[in-house]
Amino acid sequence: MVLLNGAPGSGKTTVAAVLARGVPGMLHLDVDEVRSHVPGWREDPGAAGLRARALVTATVLERAAAGRSTVISQLAAERTFPDGLAWAAESARARFVHVVLDVAPALGSARASVRAADAVEGDPDALDARTVRAYRERLDLAFPTVPRVDASADLPAVVAAVAAAAGLRLTR
Repeated sequence: MVLLNGAPGSGKTTVAAVLARGVPGMLHLDVDEVRSHVPGWREDPGAAGLRARALVTATVLERAAAGRSTVISQLAAERTFPDGLAWAAESARARFVHVVLDVAPALGSARASVRAADAVEGDPDALDARTVRAYRERLDLAFPTVPRVDASADLPAVVAAVAAAAGLRLTR
């Protein structure tokens, strides 16, 4: 079980999708995508986000108990969600790896702005560099010992670095 964490625009979803394609049997769960399927998410995105995290945690627990791997992409600037995933992995006697994708604020802002053009209304993806920097600082405070991967490199290099940090062997 791998959690890809990071500030907006760090490439969590993109890297997780490529990683899942490169590891046989690995499923990618994007918490924001799950949230968009929770009834009433537009009216109360915070509550829907908590429900999506609970659904993802239950899913990865079931998969881990069955010996199946999952990569989760989600900005988690506080410990609750990662700690819940770690508990799920421990309960299933599976391994949990938490990796933070690190990106310069200007690049993260540019990436998030591009994504915002395609985002669903109400999804707050258009962020300035100051906001991205603030998220990076929150991640540094909450997770000082979690491995970091420089997400400003080209995609294959970032995926390879995440796979190495997670102890995964890419087959494709």
